[in-house]
Formats: sequence, C-alpha cells, structure tokens
Amino acid sequence: MARSQGRYDHEKWMRQQVRERERQARAEVAARKEAEREQKAAETAAGKARAQQLNDEIADRIATLEAILTCGLERSARLDPWDLLRGDEPAVLDLGGRERPVPPPVWTDPQEPGAFASWFGGR
Repeated sequence: MARSQGRYDHEKWMRQQVRERERQARAEVAARKEAEREQKAAETAAGKARAQQLNDEIADRIATLEAILTCGLERSARLDPWDLLRGDEPAVLDLGGRERPVPPPVWTDPQEPGAFASWFGGR
C-alpha cells in the first residue's frame, strides 16, 4: 500500500503541476491581452487628441477667413483712380564711377595659329 500511496501522491503532484502551468499560461495570455487593450486605448486617446488639435487649427483658420470676409464686405467696393496714383519721387540715378562711357576696344589683326592650334583644325 505504501507504494501505491507514493504513486498516488506523485500523480496528484503532477496534476497540480499541470494545473499550475495552465493557470500561469492563462495568466500570461490575460496579461498580454490587457497590455494590448491598454496599447489600443493609448493609441485611440492619441488619435483623439490629434483630431482635436486639427479641429482647433481648422476652427482658427475658419475664424481668420471669416474675419477677412467680414472686413472685405463692410468696406466700400468703389475704387477711386486718383488713390491709385503714386505720389513719391523717383530715386536719383547714381552711376558711381560709370558716369562716362567706357571706350570701345581696339581690335588688331589676329596672329597666325600656332602648332598647338593646328592639332584642332586651326589652319
């Protein structure tokens, strides 16, 4: 009987070990799923924050454009051509050292091509 009792204890211990490994495996799977849920939640929160930022930028842009439109509609559309004339004086032309024209170059007869020029069809 002592032998069968030892075998029974060993089998009982083995079953406990199997159950413990299964419990640890389930705990690891649950922890992995929880981490995935937390990551997805963080990504979702980041996406919502980015969307809110873009919405705020668009709202600012719309407000700016509406202000431009309102100002443009409130002023008169009549144009006065006299307002378009420039009243400033043109700047004085300062030529510096080029007040007098440069004399044209004096051309002389070209020299006969040398030996080096004959290599490239200079004769």
